[in-house]
Amino acid sequence: MILFYPGSLQADPEAMKRFEAITRKEEVRCLCDEDLDRSLKELTGGKPIEYDPRKLLQTMPFLYFSGYEIAEVSRLQNEIEKAGLPIAAMAIATANNQEMLLKDLMEEVGREAAYFARREELASLLEHIDPVKLQANPDYFKCAMLAASLLKEEELSEKMLDTALTIMHSFESDQ
Repeated sequence: MILFYPGSLQADPEAMKRFEAITRKEEVRCLCDEDLDRSLKELTGGKPIEYDPRKLLQTMPFLYFSGYEIAEVSRLQNEIEKAGLPIAAMAIATANNQEMLLKDLMEEVGREAAYFARREELASLLEHIDPVKLQANPDYFKCAMLAASLLKEEELSEKMLDTALTIMHSFESDQ
C-alpha cells in the first residue's frame, strides 16, 4: 500500500493524472490534514480513509510505502522523477516508524529532503566552478577544495553544510 499526501500537487490536475498513471496498479490511499495526527500503522490498516482534497494545508507532497521491497520503491521513485513530479519526500515502512504520527514522519522526512537538496546545491556550485577565479583567487580555490572534501563525508553536519554553502555563495559577488 502507498499512502499519498498530495500537498501542492492536488492543485495541478495534470500532475495528479501523471501520478495516477504511475500508480494505477498500486493500492494508494490519499490522505488529508485530518490524517496528520494518526499513526502510520492506523493509516495502513484495513479501515477506509475519508479523503477531502480541500483539507490540505501542508504543501509538501509525501509518499509512504508499506509492504514494498526496496527495488519496487526505487522503480516507482524513478518513474515519478521521469514524470517530473516534485515528490522528494518519501519513506518506507519500518519497525521504527509504524507508531509515528503521519505529521511527525512528514516533518522528519521533510528535514532530510531539505538537507539533501542543500547537499545537491553545494555539489552544483562545485560542478559550475569558475576556472578563471579558481586560478586567480587562492581563497576561492581553498574553499572549493574544502567544500569538495566535505561532500565526500557521509556524516556531514547541517551546520558544516550550511557554512560551506555560505562561504561558496560569498564568492558569487566577487565578479
